[in-house]
Amino acid sequence: MICDPQQQSAQVEFRDNIIKQSKQFSKRQIEDCVHNYIDPAVVDDMVKYVHSHEPTLQGQRPHSLHEWREDMTFLFLFREITGTSFIEQAFNLNYPYYINHKSLARNIATIRHILGAWGRSKVVLGNLDNWRNAAINCHLDPLVKDTLLWIDSFDIHVEGRSSVGKRSDRWSYRLNRPGRRYMTVRDGGGRIVKVWGGYSPKAHEGLVLTLNKDNFLSCFDGSCIIGDNHFTTCKKIFRDKIKFHTNYVQRSNTKTTITPGDCDEDYVERITQANLEFNEQHQKARELDNPFEWAMTIFRSLRSAWRESDENLDDMMMFAFGLCNVIINGL
Repeated sequence: MICDPQQQSAQVEFRDNIIKQSKQFSKRQIEDCVHNYIDPAVVDDMVKYVHSHEPTLQGQRPHSLHEWREDMTFLFLFREITGTSFIEQAFNLNYPYYINHKSLARNIATIRHILGAWGRSKVVLGNLDNWRNAAINCHLDPLVKDTLLWIDSFDIHVEGRSSVGKRSDRWSYRLNRPGRRYMTVRDGGGRIVKVWGGYSPKAHEGLVLTLNKDNFLSCFDGSCIIGDNHFTTCKKIFRDKIKFHTNYVQRSNTKTTITPGDCDEDYVERITQANLEFNEQHQKARELDNPFEWAMTIFRSLRSAWRESDENLDDMMMFAFGLCNVIINGL
């Protein structure tokens, strides 16, 4: 489990109280809010990583360069956790030096890019033995007991102009608004071992993996992966190399053709009792902690339309995925 539900509820309440009760954010309040979500040792590791990259920051700086970089790291974390705007955050900062919202936005983007690389370094592929050991405690049902990895994709809402409609490559039918898609592969312990994205929500999962076929095969040859019926075409793409468990879907009476993302064997004319039994075990096996839902709960900045660049969002997601692994594995 990534985070205990009661602990997560307490964290959210603590964060919301700070936002509601504080007209100004002191350095102590910001540090307390961040440490309420992220272990101080992990934050220290981030600060060291940022300092080692010697980022160029803007605005008035304190006497200590190290203190300045540490402050900006905390301000980045605080901004993503609370979802406050750059203008609101800069206006309400009670720091011994001044920084305007434009400099704050640039500095946070700089820190986010560095910590995106930090997060990427925490996503480790592993091997078949690692995945088998991680799946031991999942207690999977017989029909899916050979599952080693879990694959899924999800969309993040991004801000779009009024001209962005359903024909746009940025349109997400899952969100019914503009979005950007990410795909993850996790082991039985919830650790993310591979990430793709961001990319267009219009790109079908089968197409993405077809374009990355050689890389995907080199990473997961010999494994067994479970996913929803968006991944049914992977059964054909990786036949005899990688096994996929996907759920059965009854073919609609009005559906005369199979779309490119579908796999014939999973679309049946009539759902049998055997199909229902498999689907039940399949659904139960997929009830693993979702890092996307965890990230959305922790980082309020991801719960509303993302207003910065796609590259900044990619950095943020890699940071969140890496942090998820650190919470599970430790440093």
